[in-house]
Amino acid sequence: MVSYYRRIQMIFKLMVESIKFAFGSLKGDKFRTFLSLFGVTIGIFSIVTVFTAIDALQSNVERGLNSFTCRSSPLRPKRVRSTNGGSFAQGPHQNTKSTCF
Repeated sequence: MVSYYRRIQMIFKLMVESIKFAFGSLKGDKFRTFLSLFGVTIGIFSIVTVFTAIDALQSNVERGLNSFTCRSSPLRPKRVRSTNGGSFAQGPHQNTKSTCF
């Protein structure tokens, strides 16, 4: 039990010492700190910009493809169920209004 307590105490001391060392380094070399933060900021901004552009392009493509709906230009004839359970293409004598599949 005592060794477990000492391990936790040692880990805590190492963490505190590491944090003090990190803040001391940040204070000591302010220009390097500024450049690092600036680089991280530019990276995050770039990622957000790329995702926004991809979203805009995707919605633009979807809008463009939605303009070619089944109502404006049918790609296939409407399928109708026959009385014996099979299906056959709609003939010219039936309703020719196109529907989406």
